[in-house]
Amino acid sequence: MENLCVSYEKVRNDLKAFDLIFFRGEGFSADIIRFGEWATSENKNINLDTLEFSHVGLVLTSDLLHGIKNVVPSEFYIWESTLNDISGIGVTDINEKYFKGVQLRNLDEVVDKYNKYNVKNALSNGKKPKESYISIAQLDEKTREYVENNYLTIVAGFPEIFNRYQGVKYDFQPLNLLGAMFKCFRWEYINEEINETLGSKDWLFCSELVTIVFKEVGIFPNTCKSEFVVPTDFLEHDRDEIEEGGIPSVVKSVINLTCNSNV
Repeated sequence: MENLCVSYEKVRNDLKAFDLIFFRGEGFSADIIRFGEWATSENKNINLDTLEFSHVGLVLTSDLLHGIKNVVPSEFYIWESTLNDISGIGVTDINEKYFKGVQLRNLDEVVDKYNKYNVKNALSNGKKPKESYISIAQLDEKTREYVENNYLTIVAGFPEIFNRYQGVKYDFQPLNLLGAMFKCFRWEYINEEINETLGSKDWLFCSELVTIVFKEVGIFPNTCKSEFVVPTDFLEHDRDEIEEGGIPSVVKSVINLTCNSNV
């Protein structure tokens, strides 16, 4: 898989609906996700940079979001299930709110603030900032052709998909995440009991949202089990076979976005 490293400004106008945005997170939860990604990868000799991702979101264009309040024409957005509060990068959702769950944010603002936030944290802790904290994965030619051939139908139905999942809570249930990474934790009965008790049955992890959307618009087959997908599974590291609920590879390249360390 091709890896490039460029500025956001150079690739912004090449972005298209359903491209993926990957984030390199910091902290305990991000470390757990990265460990799980490494431990469940088919190839332990892969480029380790592709295992630094702990979060993924979807690029959406304003034409998909027709009728959605506060959407600005010609702007790019990121739709994601994420933990968002005022102590983070400081980018609210389109309704100017912070919350933990599925939300729509302005992509330009997220890229700018996320890079600055991480560079500032690295410098304040006496560390050298990473070259990139965000990467873009573009859809491959076959998948992009499918989207373009069916775009009018997708656009017509997308607001209904958006309204169905927008605002769903972020999935904090630990066994759900462990089950996504490790088959040995896929205890169907126990997980059902816990989710019933916590009311977490419909909560969504970031990669789970992306998988659901890809199924809804026809990019992924309905056999894909969204609850068993983690961010780097989209980058050909999924150990689940398609017939076992795994996801197909639909991206052609990873573009690492350089960040400005002059904060």
